[in-house]
Parts: sequence; C-alpha cells; structure tokens
Amino acid sequence: MALAPRRQLENRVSRAAARAAVAGIPSIVTLAVPAEESDPLAVAMQAEPPFVYLELPDRGFAMAAFGEAGRILTPPTEERFGLASSALLDLADRTHSLAWDGADPEPLLIGGFSFSPVDTWPGFPSGRMVLPELAYIRRDTDRRVWVAAAEVKGDSDPTEVAARLIEIIGPSGPLKKGPETLHSGPTGPSRPYELDLFDPDYLAAAKEAVRVIRDGALQKVAFARRVDLDYRPSLGPFLATLRNLYGRCAIFAFGRADGRVFCGASPELLARVTGVRMETVALAGTAPRGRTDSEEQQLADRLINDEKELQEHGLVRSELRKQLAKDGFVLDPPEPTGVLRLPGILHLATPISAVAPVGTNVLDVVGSLHPTPAVGGLPGKKALAWIADHEPFDRGWYAGPIGYCDLSGNGEFHVALRSCLMEDNRIGLFAGAGIVSASSPVQELAETNLKLKALLRAFYDDGDHRRRTYATADALVSALQAGGVAGVVISPGSRSTPLVLAVHEDGPPSYIVLDERSAGFLALGMARSTGLPVALVCTSGSAAANYLPALVEADRARIPLVVLTADRPPGSLDRDTPQTIDQIGLYGSRTRAAVNFDTRECDPMRVADQALQAIGATYPPHAGPVHLNVPFAKPLEPPSRRDPLPSFNLTLPAESEVPIQTGSVEALQDLFEQAERGLIVAGPQETGPAARESLIRISRESGWPLLADGLSMLRQTPFENLITTGDMLASDPVFVGGYSPDAVLRLGGTPTGTASQDWLAGLQAAEMVLDPDSRWTAPGRQIVLRDPIAPLLGRISPSPAKPCWTDSWKSAERRLRERRRSERGNHPHSELAVTGMILDHEPMVWVGSSLPVRHVNAMMEPGCGATVWGNRGACGIDGAIATAAGCALGIGQRLVALMGDLSFLHDVGSLNAARSLKVDLTVVVLDNGGGAIFDSLPYLKSLHQPTDTEDFQRIRDLFYTPHNQDLAAIARGFGVRGDRIDPHDLRDGLKQARAQPGVSVLIVKSNPRETFAAYDRLYGR
Repeated sequence: MALAPRRQLENRVSRAAARAAVAGIPSIVTLAVPAEESDPLAVAMQAEPPFVYLELPDRGFAMAAFGEAGRILTPPTEERFGLASSALLDLADRTHSLAWDGADPEPLLIGGFSFSPVDTWPGFPSGRMVLPELAYIRRDTDRRVWVAAAEVKGDSDPTEVAARLIEIIGPSGPLKKGPETLHSGPTGPSRPYELDLFDPDYLAAAKEAVRVIRDGALQKVAFARRVDLDYRPSLGPFLATLRNLYGRCAIFAFGRADGRVFCGASPELLARVTGVRMETVALAGTAPRGRTDSEEQQLADRLINDEKELQEHGLVRSELRKQLAKDGFVLDPPEPTGVLRLPGILHLATPISAVAPVGTNVLDVVGSLHPTPAVGGLPGKKALAWIADHEPFDRGWYAGPIGYCDLSGNGEFHVALRSCLMEDNRIGLFAGAGIVSASSPVQELAETNLKLKALLRAFYDDGDHRRRTYATADALVSALQAGGVAGVVISPGSRSTPLVLAVHEDGPPSYIVLDERSAGFLALGMARSTGLPVALVCTSGSAAANYLPALVEADRARIPLVVLTADRPPGSLDRDTPQTIDQIGLYGSRTRAAVNFDTRECDPMRVADQALQAIGATYPPHAGPVHLNVPFAKPLEPPSRRDPLPSFNLTLPAESEVPIQTGSVEALQDLFEQAERGLIVAGPQETGPAARESLIRISRESGWPLLADGLSMLRQTPFENLITTGDMLASDPVFVGGYSPDAVLRLGGTPTGTASQDWLAGLQAAEMVLDPDSRWTAPGRQIVLRDPIAPLLGRISPSPAKPCWTDSWKSAERRLRERRRSERGNHPHSELAVTGMILDHEPMVWVGSSLPVRHVNAMMEPGCGATVWGNRGACGIDGAIATAAGCALGIGQRLVALMGDLSFLHDVGSLNAARSLKVDLTVVVLDNGGGAIFDSLPYLKSLHQPTDTEDFQRIRDLFYTPHNQDLAAIARGFGVRGDRIDPHDLRDGLKQARAQPGVSVLIVKSNPRETFAAYDRLYGR
C-alpha cells in the first residue's frame, strides 16, 4: 500500500472524527476502489446474513451489500418517507467519501419499506435503508467498485479506522471473490401443475369486493393472497433461476440475521430519479402468454382492448399522473400503453415521466406515489382499510417499495411484487389481482394463480432447467427438418452444446468445420448447389461475427442460409462476461428474418413455430439468410431425462402465389411491340429452368438476340439467337455503334464483363428489368418489374424483329466464336485455353472471382456441358475453397474449382475442412504471381508509359500483391495432394484427380502479360 493514499485516508478519518466530536453524532467514512468483474449474486451468497442483493439485469445495475455502517430507520407513521428523506440529507452531511484509482466515490444506500407502516414482519420494519459496511456495486458494464464504510466517533483513532477500511476492502477482507457466475440448481421438488392453487376463501372475498365496488363504496381494490409451502428452496440457485427467467425485472433479496429472507423479481418500477428527471410505470392488466406468435398477438390484442383490464389500468395510470401533478411535478406528454412480455405472463404498461420540483429526491417521489392504486386501490384510504379487514395475513414488505439511492437522492425503487418470504423451513408466496367493477371473481383468482406460477417456475430443479434448454434445442431442430434444411454445418463451442447434441441426434446431416468463416462459405456452397436452405451452428461471441462475409454473399446472391448462434443469457453483456457480444441484430439488413429466442420460457410449439416462420423466409421470391439467436444459461449438459416433444404438425408457411400485375404484362408487351432493335441481357444470376425456357422462347419468337453471361446457366443449351460473345462485341465501338438497340430487357445480376457493364450504362435505349427477388432497389431510368419471370413471359406474345437486326448479331457471334477457337488452337497453354479445356471436359465447375470468372465468361461455348457456379453476389474473392467444397458436398460428386492464386491463399485454411469432410474436390489454381488483375486498373494503365516507370512501379506496389509462395507445398501442408503442373499436362492431371478420392490441388503457373495479350487478341484490341 502506497504511503500517500493511506495518509490521505487517515486525514479523511481525522476530519470525520473532528466533525463527530463537534456535532455529537458519529460520522461515516467510505472508501471506494475499482472492482474486477464478479457475479453480484455469487458475491452476495458468500457472507452470512444480514445481506442485501439487488440486480437489474436489463439495465446492468447490481449491488451486493453486507453489514451496516449507517442506517435510516423510520417509525411506523404515515410521515415515514418524509422522515427518511430528511434523514438522507443528514446522513449525506455526515458522510466523508474517498476513492482510489479512479473509482466512483459515491456510496449507495439500499433497503425497503413495508406496504403499510404498521403491518410489519420481524426483522422487516416500517422503513430501513442502510449504508453497508461493504458493498459490491456495478453501476453499468464499465463501472464496478467495492465500497467499504465505517462509523467514526469523536474519539475514534484515525489509524485504526483507516486500517479497518483497508482490511475490509482488501484481498484479505471478509469476502473473497466468488465463483464467476452463480447458476440455477436444485431448489424445490414441486412444479406449478402439481400444486392445488384453488382458494375458496379468496374467491369469496373477491366476490365481496366486486359487490362493494359495484355499490359505489370503492372504485378498485388490489386484493392479495399468500400461499405457504412446507419446504424452503436453496437460496442461491433459486435467485439465479429468477434472474435467468426474469431478466427485465428487479431481482432482489433481503436476508436477516435470524435466517428470514424476503426475495423476488419485481416487474413494476415505482420511481427512478436522475437529477430533476423522474420516471415511473403504470403496471396493471394481466393475461397469459401465447404458445405461438399468432396466439400471443391475439392475447396481447385482447388484453389491450379488454374492458376490465383497460378500466383497471386506466385508474392506475390516471391516479399516478394526478398525484404527481398535485405534488408539483411537471409531467411529460402521455405515452401510449403497451404490452410488457414476461415469461408466462403479459401486463399492460404505460411509462410516465416528469420533471421533479427542485430539491426532490427519490424517497420523496416514493412517498408521493406509494401505495399506487395498482397495489392498494381507490379511494386510497378506503381501499387500504378494506384490504386490512379482508386479507388474512400481514403484507409486511410485500408490495412495498424496495431499492437504492445515493447520498444526493438519485436512485431507483420498485414495488416488491412477484415475491416470497422464506422463514424456517417454509416459504410464503404472494400474489394479488386488481378488482374493479367489471371484474369476474373467478378470473381474478385465475390471475393470482398465473402470477404464483410465474414465481413457482423458479422452484424447478436443475433437471427442469436442462429439460427446458434441450426442449428449445429439440424444437429448433424439428423446425430445421420441417423447413427442408439440407444440412447443418457446426463449428464446435461450449455454449452451443444443446443445439449440437440435438442436431446430432435428430437433425439433418451435419458437418463439423473448425473455423466459422470457412463454415459459413461451405454452407453457402451447399445451399447454392442444392437450392435448399443449409443451417450453421456456432457458439457465442466473435464466432458469430465470422459468418458475416458468407452472409453478405448470401444476401446479395439470394442464397438460403439459416444461422443459429448460441448466445449468453440476458444481462451477460452488461456484466462484461467473456465471449459475449451483442448478437441481437448482428447481421443487420442482410437477413430476411431475425429471431431472438427467450429460452428462459420454453414452449416447444412456440419455438418451432417462430423458427419455421423464419426458415420460410429463406425461400423465393426473396431468398436469403435468416438469423436465429438462442441464449442458453448454464448448465448446458443434457438432463438425465429428455422430455419428448409434443406431437404437432410442422409445415412451412404456404408460398403465396404472386399475382401477375396487368400493368406489367402491358408494359412488357409494349416494349416488344414498339422496339425495332431489341436485346435480352441475362446476367450471372441463375433464374431457374422455367424462366430459362421462357426466355429462350421469347428470344426465338421475337428475334431479339440473348446475351448470356457465362454464369447465367443459359449457355448450356444451344439455341438460335444465343450470343456468348457479348462482352467482346460490347468492346467493339464499330459494331455497337452500328447496332445499338432501342430496347433492352435485362434479368439476373450485373454482367461479368467490364465492357458490357460500361456499354449498358451508356445506352439511351428503353430498358426494362425483370427482378422478382428485388435486387434492383435504387430509382433509375429503368422500369423494374417484380413479377415472377416465367408466368410473366408466358403471357407475352412478341412481334418478330427485322431479320437483319438478328442476323447481324448472329453473324458477329459466329465471327468471334471462330476467333475464340483460333485463340485456343494457337495458344493452347494460356489461362484462357486452360479454362476452355476445363469447361469442355468437366461436368461440375466452380469458378472464383477476379480473372477466372472473366475467363469463363470469355471462353464458354454454346452447349457447354459444364454446370458452373461462382460467388457473383458480392463478387469477392473470399471463401473460394470453402464455397467450392460446399457445392461438391451438395451435389455428392467431384467438382473442379478454378480460382486465382490470391483467392486460394485468402481461403487456404478451408483445405482443412475439405480434407476432414472427405470432399471430392479438384482445385485448379492459376498462379500468376499474385494480383495480376490490378495491372488492368485504368489508373495504372495511365501511368504505364516509358517516361513514368518510377511512378508506375511505386503506385503498382500499392495494388500488386506478390506472394512468392510454393502453393503446392502449402496444400500438402494441409494433408491434401498438391502438385505443380504444366498447362499441357492439366487434362491428364484432372483425370488422375478424378481417379482418387479426396482433395487435389493443381497449381498451373502462368504469365500475366501473356494472359492480357490473349485478351487483346480475343477482343481485337
């Protein structure tokens, strides 16, 4: 311990002692130091009573406190809150605070008040707020402190007091760091459905309350009941389960020296004060949760329109606003009433906020509002008198205010609902219902049962928690099966254990891939080649972020993926838990649907229904990825007994038939009738066999040439008017100058060739785009039709174009195809010729971005027998090996992947996945030394002059990426066959690869200058 801080503390104690001697009242000195992340509940469970624990999981606040250095005790009078407020000012005046190492110095008081000033329990007086001897306080994720406090009298020895504070707060103090997190565990033997909650006395009293209200003596009364059970749950696991279930509530526990504990999970905010701002919530009106989204929405709609519930809620809301206005608060405009969703239960809730009068602290606000009509009634005094006469128990702290505040009066108090009192070997549970004139006594009894069951859920033993966890996982896997998911790619991790085991036992075929980035692209390839959704499963944290590149491609290319990310339970992010990030909405607008499941409340039908609705969104017309985020709390191991899933029929949402718009038919028909020189341009997006057949018919009947990209799947069928040399023709200014179209019909993605892109962008022709999957979203001069392609084209009867127009394009096609054949014959070892040979002899090909996909577009002949895939959504070079391996897995046969050297190196780690999954894959790598395509950048070309050699080389180094690696040796390092091969031996090398199962990598060395020279010859430049 440094000398200066200790002396500083002793000086602070000396001043406090001097103040105490003058005032005749003890002072208090507090010392705060930064704290490491700890589970506040685990901290609270370390010490013997008395202790206090309060946690607001959704806000990140938590406090575990022990002992008393200062206290505020209120007498059992109606003025107790005003007295407590005055006492707080006095305590603040007597407290001297010090902080070390940048810790937040201000201590907090914590405690509560009884519902009625006179109906109290032993150990739980009318009002008790304590300044703890030691407290662990987490104000939010980044502010955690230990605060020690000591009473200082006029004759206290500063050295001894300072030493005591240092001892309390130091590593050898009374509390050692507890376990990282306290988990739910065995708490009690009973389940809600095993208890008889019928209460004839409550029912009779509720009938009497309705009668009194209808007679006009009361407007509303909150009538409660107490259910006593002859066992006592284990406190720590019980509170951990409450926290896990009710992350949006205030979780609290007040333990007394005699063993009594008052604890619960309150959903009702009574008062929150920050400076001059105050907030409260009108909470009244209750309904059960639904088993499916649609059922729950119906229940929520019914709740928010129910006469009785609205009457009860309206009384509470208006009385709160009336009371605040009466006490001088400046109210904010009214906010709308919404539905608060908690496990098993729905509530009507309306936020209320205001500016408080100057000098108002949170205890003053509590005094203004307590008891609210939600827990008392109207008129207040008459309702309280009726409650005292008819409830056969003392409420004590039940429905009273509990919370915390600082010495400035900022703080937060909640109404102690959803609570219980543990004493000896039994427990008493409390629940109430608001009775108004429209109430049904039977329904009010049912409402108390609903609230009791919500609390009783925390009595489930550890096996029940595990059964809920695995019921969630099993329901999700059932949805994968029903949704037609072709396979599941799993990346191992602890948090995803329930999902992994459920998939392994009853799910679609599964594939283990170590790296999530590789896994994402592997699943992408499987989905692309099968046309079916493929699922991904990973653990929490950055693992999920590694899927993003694959999801970017899936989004742009309309590929169906189902991403299941295991997550930490709610509140973990606020507690700075390792391997935790904000996973809700992680992929943003790239997903068609995103669902965050509440695994604290598992209804298998609801889980499966939500998941299946999301999986349905992966299918056309707007195919793409979806995200299912599944938080799991420990323990993650399977229970000894798994509950069988209830029998329910799971079917995908019916695909609604998209009607063909009359305006679309007319617009497209007009395009064909008015144009004299029309073109059809099909980009690299596959449109499906029906659309392809319709396009071929339209092209044949109209005489419009069809310019088909190499990845459009249209070159595989030779037909008249097919143009495979469109990019070469677009680069010929003489040809396109003489044969410029006056109308263009486009579909698919953007053409691969740069010349085609530039030429289309400069056309002044009428342009219409067939875009059923909504790729074109920006406004422009094009007319975009969203109708399904095949049905739309089926209603078009085009007029034939002038034969000279069609013949000119067909003649140019024949001329350039002859040039293409000559190029292959005269230069058989070029990259272009190698590509042509692969297309001629391999039935299944995957092609990488950059130069290889341009080679395919340039060299693919009509009637090509190869099915060719590539990543042309975002058009990146990443994930090449993994995507190709996924395509091969999907089709169940060998595939040849043609890619560049940088694409290979960018994804070389995926060789491990391809090898371990025993994929039959031949990877042909065109090794031009790295990044040769950048030599074609216009800026570099402008510098490539004899006088600019130095500038050219200097700028080129910013783009050119030489790897200087033995790529075959790298492949062998991953345990796969790797060989360097001359271009003239490649065909034999491919035959040898087909004869051997597994992965083969063939490295074909090439000269980038020769490649660009080949393009110059091919394009006639």
